[in-house]
Amino acid sequence: IALYRVAQEALANAARHAGARTVRVALQRDAEHLRLVVEDDGAGIPDAALPGDRTHGLAGMRERIRVLGGTLAIGRGAGGRGTVVDARVPRPV
Repeated sequence: IALYRVAQEALANAARHAGARTVRVALQRDAEHLRLVVEDDGAGIPDAALPGDRTHGLAGMRERIRVLGGTLAIGRGAGGRGTVVDARVPRPV
């Protein structure tokens, strides 16, 4: 459910703030982790939002993943365009 909520927030941000035309969502698993990557081609995340949790949405994503012992990286896409949300959590047993 945590990964679903992260995807939901990332998609809402792409639609609401970024003006994205295309969003790619990928869910991968290996023996130890589940990984969710959401990439959009929108305006990109503002510099002020990158280092911290200045919005409730980003803070909520970070907290959901942290509670599971995972990591969350939020940054710009290739060439500085768009936003990439990369969440990785330990795979449930």
